[in-house]
Amino acid sequence: MINLDNYSTEHGFRMRGEEMTRIETFTDAAFAFALTLLVVSYDGIPGSYNELMVALKGIPAFAASFMIMVIFWHAHSEWSRHYGLQDKATVVYSCMLVFTVLVYVYPLKLIFASLFYWISDGWFPLNFSYNSAEFNQLFIIYHIGHCCMSGSILLLYYHAYRQRDALQLDPQETFDTRTGILAWWIVAGTGLLALALALTLPQQLAYWTPMLYSTIPIVMGFYMGRRQKCRDQLPEPAVNPGD
Repeated sequence: MINLDNYSTEHGFRMRGEEMTRIETFTDAAFAFALTLLVVSYDGIPGSYNELMVALKGIPAFAASFMIMVIFWHAHSEWSRHYGLQDKATVVYSCMLVFTVLVYVYPLKLIFASLFYWISDGWFPLNFSYNSAEFNQLFIIYHIGHCCMSGSILLLYYHAYRQRDALQLDPQETFDTRTGILAWWIVAGTGLLALALALTLPQQLAYWTPMLYSTIPIVMGFYMGRRQKCRDQLPEPAVNPGD
């Protein structure tokens, strides 16, 4: 039996993974390496003022890619702190996430570089050439990567929910885990819908499939509001002595 009094509590959830596990350390290192690839994915250190200006124009694409990576890194970090699992399933699902991150990093940067190139009418740089058909294929790669990354987090939450008895999750922690599964279904489902549309719609319409991701904050905001109302009706979580 787990001694629950040994864990600190945050927002009603016991932090069962306050000590870093080897798989969490490995995942953090992989994300750090992927972010390094985002920085050096172009021509390296600028050799002149003009090259520096071109490099600085790449900051918006880097910032957007950085934000996406941080969202998934934080999701894995939060999951690890909540549950502290390091069994075989945790290793497999975490490695799935790491593998996808390392493969996904270049398409992610190119998607955002293309976006800023398009909305700025060429002012932001794009050191990548493609035709219209290849552009749609790039979107398909992006959708697949998104589905794989969000699917990995989804599987981690589902695994924690199956281990709820061994983890001694209280009603509120069980609720948070279950709603975490639903939240990541929303994220993964958006990617699956975008992928299906990109594969079936005419090419002119398929270009707009990435716009579906802009609905995630809206849907998640509505979902989290309803979730909080339901959560407030649950019994108060256990609080450690001295907290």
